[in-house]
Amino acid sequence: MELTTLTFVLLSVHVACNLAVSQNDNSVELRLNEMERNFFSAIEYLKSELRDTKGKLQHVQSELSSAKSSLRDIHLELSDTRADLQTTRVGLQKTQSELQHYRNDQPLNSSEPNALAPEPQTRREINRLLSTRSRRVTSKQEKAFSAQATGHSVSLVTHQTVMFPHVVLNEGAVYDNLTGVFTCPEPGVYYFSVTIMAFRDDEVETELVVNGYQMMINYAGGYQRHDQTTNSVVVRLNTGDRVWVRILQNPAVNTDGAIRIYGYAWSTFSGFML
Repeated sequence: MELTTLTFVLLSVHVACNLAVSQNDNSVELRLNEMERNFFSAIEYLKSELRDTKGKLQHVQSELSSAKSSLRDIHLELSDTRADLQTTRVGLQKTQSELQHYRNDQPLNSSEPNALAPEPQTRREINRLLSTRSRRVTSKQEKAFSAQATGHSVSLVTHQTVMFPHVVLNEGAVYDNLTGVFTCPEPGVYYFSVTIMAFRDDEVETELVVNGYQMMINYAGGYQRHDQTTNSVVVRLNTGDRVWVRILQNPAVNTDGAIRIYGYAWSTFSGFML
């Protein structure tokens, strides 16, 4: 009887241990399954956040492109306005010059009845005199400018306009020192000269362009010393044609962001009508 009881007790203990192990295994598996579900949920959440971020980035890029386009339009409108203003200035100066010349041609005592002034006899003679006077006024209206840099230019990039803000001469208001651009006031043949100085142990290439088309190239290369170069060109222009100096696109010489020009009176831009 005692042996049977002992056997029953041992069997009960064995069954209880197996049940405990089985329950522990089930608990671990449940926790692992829960962790796996949480892990995949986190991945899905991160994917959703990534999609939202990409969408916001595309929206910002679209707004940036729109802003750049608007800025280009504003720049073009500003350039047109400056060109119109330049034309208006030239017309005003021409009118003032014609008025002054007409006043100078009048007799000093024209108010007196005995003033000895030539009196045209016919309308044809009057027109001839007016035409001659107009040609004289036009020939006296100079179209010439000369400008210099006001400081060293650094960190320049390809096709960037080289500025010459200090105006030495600007007859006919043909040069805009705010933009560095010469605007042709009337058709004719014009002469342009550009002088550029490079820094010591440096080199730079520029070009003179008419309406964006290359007409002349300057190269200055300084090795153990500064180097200055001058080049000139004669071109035929129409009214409204625009002429300026810009950095030449030549990666062998010009590296964007590292291009420099030695400034002040060492670098100049000049032009006049022949």
